[in-house]
Amino acid sequence: MTYTTNKCDIGQFLLLIFINLFSVFAFGQDTSNCVLESDIYGKPFQLSCFDNNNVINQFYIDSTGKYFSICQKPDVIATFWDSESEFNEFVRNNLEWPKNFDGEGRITAVLFVDTTGEIIETRILNNLIECPDCIDSVQTLLIMFPKGSPAIYDNRPVHSIKKVTIFFD
Repeated sequence: MTYTTNKCDIGQFLLLIFINLFSVFAFGQDTSNCVLESDIYGKPFQLSCFDNNNVINQFYIDSTGKYFSICQKPDVIATFWDSESEFNEFVRNNLEWPKNFDGEGRITAVLFVDTTGEIIETRILNNLIECPDCIDSVQTLLIMFPKGSPAIYDNRPVHSIKKVTIFFD
């Protein structure tokens, strides 16, 4: 078994091993390679298990440690706006620009979307900007996102994740 982790402590590593063993017993699959992704604070949010470079299982790990099976390749992705221009207008109208920041950069976040299209949780994945207040502004903006349409797989709504990037320019 090969385990790749990013900023993972021993508890997170044990969780990864548990999920791998669970997959073997519950699904009869040996998930020989697993990747645990963490947010900028080192908290795990996604576990992907591979076999021959194909994703077999993918889980979202919420802030309480509970994990949810998510659909890696839905037939229809979760949406919150009808167009990218609507999204950009929402960001322009609602992103609070930090008073002490006059630079440029971007912040990428992940949204965990449930089967009703509701955003259950958000996490900051990377921060390509030297501005802690910008992270706060993005988190406030993400809370304001409207309820959307859930991801669809095999004609039924499924849990999914959606990555969004907010630009400061």
